[in-house]
Amino acid sequence: MSCKPTAGRVSIALVGMDGWGTDCLYQALLTLDRPRVITYSQPLHFLANPPAGWMDLLVLSHTGGAEGLTRLLSWARRRWRGSLQAVISHHGNQAVETAARSQGAMVFLPPMSTEDWFALFTGAKQANTVMATGAAV
Repeated sequence: MSCKPTAGRVSIALVGMDGWGTDCLYQALLTLDRPRVITYSQPLHFLANPPAGWMDLLVLSHTGGAEGLTRLLSWARRRWRGSLQAVISHHGNQAVETAARSQGAMVFLPPMSTEDWFALFTGAKQANTVMATGAAV
């Protein structure tokens, strides 16, 4: 795949985020300059119809087991090398946390505050700058 990030324009995929904690998410999104945000209601929809371009950040709201999570994150890591991944684990399951971290993903427990989202988006902006320009932040 030959997709590359667009400098200064953060691309975010939100998977399984429907209906919970979205107020803080939207408040943090307002701090970004013209972000590209793609939402999927389920991981299966994300896998069946992934974004065609670069993703700076993948956020996965996860309620399932560790094995499927490992496969999904591994696939995403190969597709968008250098992008950030975050998993919001609703059960606080140690196996899920270990699976996510083994794939290089950050792990959060709900509810996430506006500050949590802002920190995540700031990291995505910094990664975007590095990937797009090759310059250190």
